[in-house]
Amino acid sequence: MMKTKTKTTLVILSTLIIGIILGFLLHANITRMRFEQMGELRKPGGLMKKMESIIDLTEEQKNRIEPILTKHENRFKIFIGQVMGHLMSLREDVKQHLTEKQIEELEKYFKNRGDFLPPHGFRPGPPRDG
Repeated sequence: MMKTKTKTTLVILSTLIIGIILGFLLHANITRMRFEQMGELRKPGGLMKKMESIIDLTEEQKNRIEPILTKHENRFKIFIGQVMGHLMSLREDVKQHLTEKQIEELEKYFKNRGDFLPPHGFRPGPPRDG
């Protein structure tokens, strides 16, 4: 038979392990949902859909606000294109100072993580000076 102290320790450890597992799964789910929401905002009309989900707009308000949001969506696309152009330029500039092995490791890292990579089919604008 187990002693009371041993049982208590096992219960505490089990609770801790279950809590860690649940926390990890919850965090992963929340992160996935945030990425999906960001993806929805990037679609045409995404800002308008988000605005409608936050507040109850009348048809008249929708008609007035939609051109404003469309204008800003276009500005965001230009901005994202410029950022992606800068990031791609940064990668190329850094590569000039790396060995072949370092370049391979860097490319492997970016390929696995997807950092600094443009979305599929994305064509960045030219980087601006400054």
